[in-house]
Amino acid sequence: MRVIEVYGAEKVSYITDFLIETFAGRRIWGCPVLSTRGAVFLNELVANRELSHTFEETRFFCISRKVAQVLEPTVGDRASVSDKPTEDSVMVLLSSQR
Repeated sequence: MRVIEVYGAEKVSYITDFLIETFAGRRIWGCPVLSTRGAVFLNELVANRELSHTFEETRFFCISRKVAQVLEPTVGDRASVSDKPTEDSVMVLLSSQR
């Protein structure tokens, strides 16, 4: 028997003012990215000119090369890829960068 984990992501829309207030001018240091769909949603946030300062220095820790490729046009070399396509491997990568 082979077990395959499948991830889903639903887009939750927030008004920009809510997000600006939530982040309150703070910068996000790191962000795990576990799916290409999640990467698409993050690209939208990073590209939003009212929120972009929040993500200027954010490191993105991706579960696969495919996920990182979705982010790279927006975040460049700030996207890293875990050694294995598992959540645990992403968390190891994230914790090694602190």
